[in-house]
Amino acid sequence: MLPCRPLGVVDVTQKGEKGREDNPRLILMPTWHDRLGEFEKASGLPGRLKQEIEQFFVSATFFTGKNVRVEGWRGPKAATKLIKSARRSS
Repeated sequence: MLPCRPLGVVDVTQKGEKGREDNPRLILMPTWHDRLGEFEKASGLPGRLKQEIEQFFVSATFFTGKNVRVEGWRGPKAATKLIKSARRSS
């Protein structure tokens, strides 16, 4: 396990049993990062890197037939809320 801090969420939807379903993806940065410099939120990431992250999420499910779509990005507060929600439900 790596200590990380949340930068944001990529909102992704995919085809599910009951139509389109939300499947948000967390964007985290290791607390010991040194490669990317100092970022506080996902909106500060270089545009090219954001495009690569989006393409990764789409490509990772290409052969599953889930018809994944990137719907947008949210910031670190949304990521923290998602993490806390997941902790409560587990």
